[in-house]
Amino acid sequence: MVRDHEAAVQLERATVKDVVRSAATPPAQLAIEGSIAGLPPGERRQVAISLANADGIVGLDLDLAFDSRALTIVDIQSTGIAAGYGVAHREADGKERIVVYGIAPLSGSGSVLLVTVEGNRSSGRVPSFSVSGTANEGAIPVKPSGPGRPSRTPRTSADREGSAR
Repeated sequence: MVRDHEAAVQLERATVKDVVRSAATPPAQLAIEGSIAGLPPGERRQVAISLANADGIVGLDLDLAFDSRALTIVDIQSTGIAAGYGVAHREADGKERIVVYGIAPLSGSGSVLLVTVEGNRSSGRVPSFSVSGTANEGAIPVKPSGPGRPSRTPRTSADREGSAR
């Protein structure tokens, strides 16, 4: 009941300016913050999915691609600029399909999801882990971090040393 009231208040405060996105606004940009490198079997770690230039977004459809032999997605929660947004997800064929939705549009840049992963096995390599998606049913362009490819967890010097062994 309280959540419904909060959503109604947000909707009431939203203006056309909040929902309409200027053509001059750069595309939204996805990124993964944190690392899954060196995650031993049975250990859990959290990584954040962030979004830059999120103005006007009320819905995200994301694909989180990962090596299901090395990782299990344990939990996904909204956070940061998307705190209070609804989240639904399902794993299929090494991809976690994620839908994030709200009533009041996002504004600015920041974390939108907190993903908890658990290691399944250790291979000595950094498992693949990337995110791509669309916003507002494709109406707002979303680009992954990096030159034309999905955002991947950053490698640190410790990661490179571990994969060199």
